[in-house]
Amino acid sequence: WTTWLGDLDWAVGHWDDAVARLQEALDRFPNFPWAYNMLGFALSRVGRHEEAIAAHRKAMAANPDWVLSLADAYAAAGRTVEARRIADSVARAPSRDAYGLTLVYATLGEPDEAMRWAEAAFDDRHPATPWIMCAMFEALHASPRFEVLRQRLNLPASSCSPDEWPRAGG
Repeated sequence: WTTWLGDLDWAVGHWDDAVARLQEALDRFPNFPWAYNMLGFALSRVGRHEEAIAAHRKAMAANPDWVLSLADAYAAAGRTVEARRIADSVARAPSRDAYGLTLVYATLGEPDEAMRWAEAAFDDRHPATPWIMCAMFEALHASPRFEVLRQRLNLPASSCSPDEWPRAGG
């Protein structure tokens, strides 16, 4: 449960709480790749970039398909050449991950490209597409294209309101 609570902290932008919960999960279950993957996202958002990259590499040892998670960590760390190299490679692959590309381009600060991939994720029926309502995609939320996509997904305007989520330890 601790990992899923950490995921939810991540979703609403409680980055420090997510780090604490996911680290707790890894203290108990040190070989849980999903916890490493989510920990990497949270560590990136609190500026602990090298730790985030290391966490994503551990996760990728179990699932190489999570390469866009590593690209996101590179983007957050300002290592844009590495982030773009991975994103370009995935974008050209037949089994592209449009949702993951949305995240990478949002983190790179390219909202138009991120929205292009978010729309592709919707068209591809990617199961994670509704998560674009969450904090990691907040830079896209002001876009008119985002509003159209939110309506196409039939999501309420405040799907991941951080003010409505309980804090860790509280």
